[in-house]
Order: sequence, then C-alpha cells, then structure tokens
Amino acid sequence: MAKQVPFFIVVNKKEVRTLQDLRDNSHAQDIFSLYQHGVLTRWMHAIGEVDTAVRLESIDCDNLDGKGLLKAIFETIGTNEELLESALYYIDFLTENNRHVSRLEKAIVDSSSFIEAYFSQYQDAKQSIIDNCNDMYFVRNKLKLISELYPRIFAVDFTSSVELFRKEAPAAMLLLLSNSRIRSWCQKEGIEDEIIKIAHDIWPSKEFLKFIPNANNEYTGEESATVKTLVRTSSKDTDSSWDDIEPFTNKQFMILYIPPKYKVRDLSTSKDVAKRIEFASSCKTFPIVNGIEYNSSGSQPLIYMEV
Repeated sequence: MAKQVPFFIVVNKKEVRTLQDLRDNSHAQDIFSLYQHGVLTRWMHAIGEVDTAVRLESIDCDNLDGKGLLKAIFETIGTNEELLESALYYIDFLTENNRHVSRLEKAIVDSSSFIEAYFSQYQDAKQSIIDNCNDMYFVRNKLKLISELYPRIFAVDFTSSVELFRKEAPAAMLLLLSNSRIRSWCQKEGIEDEIIKIAHDIWPSKEFLKFIPNANNEYTGEESATVKTLVRTSSKDTDSSWDDIEPFTNKQFMILYIPPKYKVRDLSTSKDVAKRIEFASSCKTFPIVNGIEYNSSGSQPLIYMEV
C-alpha cells in the first residue's frame, strides 16, 4: 500500500495523496503542468513511488511533442486506457483551438479577411464532425471548439446544423445536449425541449446502437475499428439499495436511459436530503449528474454517457 504523507498535489481541484488517487483523478492539464514544473516527480519520491519517479525522469522530453509527452506520462503513472484516450483528445482540442485562433489573429488586420477566415474555419469544423461522425471523442471536442470560438455564427446556423447532424452525425445530437454552453443557449432560446425530442428519437435508433457497448463496457461491433464511444452501461443489481457505480463527483455523465422502476441520483447531492437530485425511469430530459448513485433490482442496463 502506498505511503500517505502530508505532501499532496492538487489535481482537478482535489487533494491527491497516493498514486491510486492520481490514477482515479487524472486530469490532462493539471498533470502536464505538474510534470513540466518538476512537482510530479518530486511528489512521487515523497510518497515512496521511487520506481515511478525514475521512469518519469527517464522520459525523453526533447524528442516528443505535447501529445506524445502526455501519453508517456499517463502510461508511466498507470492511468487506464479510457482516461488516457480522453486526455489525448484534450491535447488535440488545444492544438486545434490554437490553430484556429492563430489563423484568425493573422487575418484580423483586414476585416474582410477576418470574416472570410472566421466563416471558413467554422465551416471546416462543422464538416469535420460529419467526416468523423463515428468518433464521439472527436465530435465532443469539435462542438466544444465551436461553442467557444464560433458561438454567434453557430447560433444563426443552428437550425441547419441540427438538420445536418440529425441525418449525417446522429451522435452529435446527444453531444449537443451534453455541452454546457450549447445547452444553456438552447434553454435561453426556448428550444431545449425540441432538441431533447430529436435526441430521444435518435438514441435508441439503429444509427445510435453502434455506440452502445456490451455489459463489460467493451465495444465489439462490426465497426469497432472506427467507432469510438463515450457511452457506458451498467447492468449491476444493487438489490434495491443505493450503490456508487460512478464514484467520483468530479466526473459528469448524461443519463440516456433508466430502466423501469430503477433510479439514479446525482452523487454530489445524495447525502443531503434537502438538496438531493434524483431521477426515475420516467425522466426524459437527459439529465447531467456529478457521479452516479444507482438503485436497481435486476440486470436491465442503465445507459449513460461521459460528458
């Protein structure tokens, strides 16, 4: 068992005191920063994880780009593959964001050039969602980029975008609702219910079934080489009691389907009766929760999606 010491690091706004804590709370930006400043290696020595510290010190930083370096760091500390993949997509998002901003900065001296570049990059981002419609990680990051860099043009173009995604990239409709900026805008404009209705038609459809993994949360479908999913399932029988099936409140999930007579709680509110947030199978709003507490009495799958 790893030695616990007063020397802790802060990752994803949480105090981390053991290597296992770090693995469970992996956050790409925080871990990358701690490594670059030498804090991560010193911390490993302090908690007695000398072998891990030595491996971190031996990483060939000079011959790796940012994505390769983060991959090496995460593999060294033993982060699971799912978190590693998510972190690598985060690096891709930062790289793409910087590329878009850099191009706009170069065009800003000429207003017509800026408008042309702005519109062109928005269209490129939108088309890339169609071109990579089977990769939910990619689509999530592109929608994040659009919501942060192109919110006004996306608002004007929203109706046509919805029709396009509905036909060519069904998963994007669920990911629209999982994006906090876009969902807040939909609520403000009074169109959230309309988007939820479209999403309800999509998620159990043949087009979306390919994103739903098996009971072991493994994807083994015919398109396994190209499909990358954020969807998870849980078929756990909790014997009508409450169980933490996603035990970390710093992780968010959007609930896609609750089986009849089963219930879900937002784990961050579960201990406070007055503020408790709970959802039953009748819920049709695709709620977003912070961690998942689950109550079931059978093996019908709960289906939810990482936000």
